Amino acid sequence: MFKLNPFSPFSAPLFSAQGIHWSYKRKLALASQLVMLLIAMIIVTNIAISLGQKQLTREWATQRYSELQTFSTLLADQVAFQNFRIRTFASSETFIHFLQSPSNTRHEQLNKHWMDLTEDIPELLSIAFYDAAGYRRLVTQNQKIMPILSQSLLTKLYLLREGEVYSSQIHQIAINGVLEPYQFQIIKVVSPQKKLVGFFVTFNSINRTLQSIKPNFGGSSSPLVLLDSKGRMFDGNKFSSAKRETNDERSMHLSTQYPELWNAINIKKFGEFYGKASTYVYLKVDFGESSSSTNPYFFLSKIHDADIKKEFAHWQFILVGFAVLLTLLISSVIVLLHRFTIERRARFFNMELVNQLFKDDRGLLIATEDGRVIASNSTAASLLSTVKEELTDRNVMRIFQWEHQQYLQVIKSYQENGQHQQELDLRHADLGVLTVTFSSLPLIQSANAVKDEYLLISICDITESRKLQEQAALYYQISETAIPVVLVDIQGRIQKSNSQFDQAFKLKSSSDSLTYLLGGEIEKQWGHIQQQLALKGLWRGNTQYFYNGQQVCFDVVIDHADADSHELDLFVCSFIPSISSFVVEKEKKIPHRSRILTGYEEVESYFSSLDENKRLYASMMLLDITPVGVFSHMSDIEKLEKRQHDIEVRLLLELPKAYQLALYQLGKLMVMLPNTSSDEAHQFAVEIYNRLDEIGLSEGISIGIVSYHQGQSLKTFMDNAEIALQRAKQNAEQNICQAFTRFDVPGEES
Repeated sequence: MFKLNPFSPFSAPLFSAQGIHWSYKRKLALASQLVMLLIAMIIVTNIAISLGQKQLTREWATQRYSELQTFSTLLADQVAFQNFRIRTFASSETFIHFLQSPSNTRHEQLNKHWMDLTEDIPELLSIAFYDAAGYRRLVTQNQKIMPILSQSLLTKLYLLREGEVYSSQIHQIAINGVLEPYQFQIIKVVSPQKKLVGFFVTFNSINRTLQSIKPNFGGSSSPLVLLDSKGRMFDGNKFSSAKRETNDERSMHLSTQYPELWNAINIKKFGEFYGKASTYVYLKVDFGESSSSTNPYFFLSKIHDADIKKEFAHWQFILVGFAVLLTLLISSVIVLLHRFTIERRARFFNMELVNQLFKDDRGLLIATEDGRVIASNSTAASLLSTVKEELTDRNVMRIFQWEHQQYLQVIKSYQENGQHQQELDLRHADLGVLTVTFSSLPLIQSANAVKDEYLLISICDITESRKLQEQAALYYQISETAIPVVLVDIQGRIQKSNSQFDQAFKLKSSSDSLTYLLGGEIEKQWGHIQQQLALKGLWRGNTQYFYNGQQVCFDVVIDHADADSHELDLFVCSFIPSISSFVVEKEKKIPHRSRILTGYEEVESYFSSLDENKRLYASMMLLDITPVGVFSHMSDIEKLEKRQHDIEVRLLLELPKAYQLALYQLGKLMVMLPNTSSDEAHQFAVEIYNRLDEIGLSEGISIGIVSYHQGQSLKTFMDNAEIALQRAKQNAEQNICQAFTRFDVPGEES
């Protein structure tokens, strides 16, 4: 029967993926959907607001156009009334009596009568009478208005029928410093004998005429401008907003200021024009001569977009509020859909997640926070060499054989970092080398609102990998070098040797005992050597052996291997061949390159043995290998000796055969470079420094370089090298310095 829960004692799932787990991809998908929703709602809301404002603009434009039509009709009635009024003025008894019998008294009466008319009628600027020749005979006020009728105008007036009224185009005159648009009307004055007496003229203000019918048009915020056929703008009605807008444009032409608008007016004669910040409504009207000419007049009204937005503000607020509520509603639906999907997957794949986890190739343990194991898989039991059932309810500290203090450190690291990985070498307990990883396993919140936390412990076997690493490390230490190297155990048995050792020591015997190959002298000391190796891990000594046709003195260094081996303790034994001092004194031969010279006498002997040409063009390199502040105590001498030994071995491997290494003093090494210029010596010093840096031995190394000058003593040569070394140590940016180097002219120094 299929079991629904492999861990029946636990009601809560044991894995975070079994509950509500918002993965990074899920969060990214949710965030992207919400962002797209927000962008879409912003776009839709802006479109709705824009469409609403445009619709309101169209409605206002239609209403304004209807008002302009009404205004045009009212204006036509006003013009007809003005025609009737001039006929009435021209046929008044006062004017007829004056014409029949002019006198001063009747002139005063006529003038008073006309003044009363101009005061009672606001749009009436002036009344005048011209004789048949076009000269003005009578006028009430505004003497500058048309003092004489032009000949072209008289030609038109002569053709007028009796009682017919002539309406002029719109003109402008300055009244009180302000240009005032006006229109004059003319009627013939004929005597009873049908003889032309003159012309009766009334001057009417356009602004006042329009203001008289303004209350019937729109509101006080409806700008209105009158245009002629050339695009010249006249004040319409002088309410405040129109006055502010048109005051600076009164002497300008609309065709110059707004060519696109003027082109639309000329083409359509009526309609609307939508600008960037305003909407314009225009209508052709009959005004004076325009009714019978090709020079029409236009009414232009302006609707500000700011007024539209202000009027539409409450609808905009409603749309934004609705969009916000709709966005929140859709966002909630999206979140709930994601949560529903997660819960559904958790419900359907609960057991599969458990099975997949415990079928992993790794060993897995699930433990409580106090380290008590509650579940494990077969791989973990196999790696720990125990039965799966026996792991349950055991303590993690006992399973991995930790001390209490070690276990506390592991738990502390896990709590601080949320994860802890540690490598355990349990080969002493026949368990191999294991990598143990601690990670958290958060569980869903249970019904009683208690959130349990569990440890997920992953175990990997890296025994083979560790063995390969150890073997590679050991082989690296005894790699093919210029000196004999052998790998031995604490008993002196040879485990691995290089070709130099085989060539030097094992040609005559196949024994695997180092003490046997080196003879009785080392065999007697091996007990003492074992004690030194057990205490310090290092022993130094020397021995003699017949090598390369001569008796060679070997400096023997036995050092603990860097790689750990848990089967047996291994040591690296290095043999540095050198010729004894008494042989050098006796034979005065050039020492072997691999030998390290010690003492001033050996260096002088070597330097004297060089031929004149090699010595004349020789250079010297002095190395200080003491890091500042590291070897400052007597107890650090052994560390300095080991460091110097490591550098000596590396230099012996890197030095060309023509160069010679010498021990200047503890912490300082000298290299003689025969037949080498200062530039070549500097390049070689850089290469040596880089090689030491690759193996981690370059810390605190300073190098001084000098060139030999003819006639110099060895003592002076070495003193100059010491000066170069001091300069190198004083330079914080560069640890290699030259001093007393040669120029092209022999004997010059720098």
